[in-house]
Amino acid sequence: MLDWTQCIAVERDSEKVGGEWLFKGTRVPVRALFENLESGARIDDFLDWFPGVTRDQVETVLKARGTQLGRGIGRAAGAVTSACEFFLTRKRPAPLRSTLTAHIVSTAYEMGWTQLDNGALLQAAEEEFDALITTDKNLRYQQGLKGRRLAILILPSTSWPKLQAYLPQIVTAIDALKPGDVRELTFLERL
Repeated sequence: MLDWTQCIAVERDSEKVGGEWLFKGTRVPVRALFENLESGARIDDFLDWFPGVTRDQVETVLKARGTQLGRGIGRAAGAVTSACEFFLTRKRPAPLRSTLTAHIVSTAYEMGWTQLDNGALLQAAEEEFDALITTDKNLRYQQGLKGRRLAILILPSTSWPKLQAYLPQIVTAIDALKPGDVRELTFLERL
């Protein structure tokens, strides 16, 4: 387990994304970077998929990881040559948007909600949207979801390359959501 306490590019708040380490000023878990890089994504892809995360933040995190693992930035440290957490939908991660052409999608970043804790985010989302798509598996245990109108779909990974293989199942799950549903999507193979 890496110690992120000295890394200036990340922050942790027990009220946001289950207390995971996040890129500072976002709701994007640090693990999303490593999951996507390990799945073959490039840093530029990650930056496109996770608005609000900066190149400087990614480089700082990769450098901190390399230093903690006893090596500098390079292939071994996960630096591949050159993503919300919460994704909100009306009736879609950011690349998922292009697959859900029949829906209108916004991210927490686009809505200016990256600093909201989970409770405030759920309240704001419920006022504006029909559904929330997230990778925060702890959300259902940390927040009172009973009686909410907002439907919630929990995806099993932040890795866009991995999720792409399951787009038909994801779209079907989104289309089947009804007000108040909380559904955690799982796939046959482990992501």
